[in-house]
Amino acid sequence: LRAQERTQDAERMYRRALEIKEEAYDVQDPRVAATINNLALVLIDAKQAAEAERLLRRRSLAIYEGVYGPNHRYVARTRAILGQALLHLNRPDDAVAQLRRAVAIEEGAYGRASAILAGMYDHLGTAISESGDAKEGRRYVARAQEIRRLLEARRKEAARVNEEG
Repeated sequence: LRAQERTQDAERMYRRALEIKEEAYDVQDPRVAATINNLALVLIDAKQAAEAERLLRRRSLAIYEGVYGPNHRYVARTRAILGQALLHLNRPDDAVAQLRRAVAIEEGAYGRASAILAGMYDHLGTAISESGDAKEGRRYVARAQEIRRLLEARRKEAARVNEEG
């Protein structure tokens, strides 16, 4: 529904999913946090970034850090979404701090070439540019493009090897 730009329908669906998960599981369950993250993305799309920030900071981040610790990939992804919300709230310096932390966690978990990391680099580059350092921002965006080219080359090579196989 998000991809179809049906944000009202998506918001309604994720709010209902959150209610169901909160009834079915403990409110500190990671499945609740995952739904909060999805709802937050929809809220950002719907220009409700302030609510997204509150949900991410007060609930999702607290759940994931409580269950997995501060250096888990779910924490990184939540911080990345929080960075997006902060960027939409015209708080680029706060967004940079969240996105830098997300990138550090993601790099530690997956190395320097993952599709998720490329997305984080894009957002970080935008936030840094909006904070006033366009040159550094462009470096992160270029790194994201470089990762995507590398991943595409790997995909093509795997397909070629598979065909020869």
